[in-house]
Amino acid sequence: MRNTHIARNARGFTLIELGVVVAVIAILATVVLVGRGFLTSSRVTKEVEVINTVCKGVAVVSGTNSGEVPVGLSIAYLQGRTLLDASAITGALNPMVPNFGISSVSRTTADTYQVTVLSPNLQASQDICNAKQKDSSVTGCAAAVALVTLDFRL
Repeated sequence: MRNTHIARNARGFTLIELGVVVAVIAILATVVLVGRGFLTSSRVTKEVEVINTVCKGVAVVSGTNSGEVPVGLSIAYLQGRTLLDASAITGALNPMVPNFGISSVSRTTADTYQVTVLSPNLQASQDICNAKQKDSSVTGCAAAVALVTLDFRL
């Protein structure tokens, strides 16, 4: 017969110790994954604020232009009138909102204009569209993989 008695000085981990380690790793992984979602959500919110700033700039310019959207409306046009800060346009200049940015602002008709926004992924694009859909001045929104196109009416 074999000796089935395990020596008292045998080395190794018990199942309880291994279970505790696995549980701690699972909790840490959950915290990291949930935290990433909040970070993305805050970046989308910040980009929506930037879009609102662009809309206010267009409203100011239109108010001084007989209530019409100016023919030469662009990002440079708004910056030239100090209505839009350069850091709000590209994620490279704005560390709070990396991978987001205003791609273009253009007039479509005398009382409508279009804002194109760069986003890091489709989910972020859809989140921006969903946030701006509630805005009464938005007449259309299209979300693509890395681009959001918003149509506004004055």
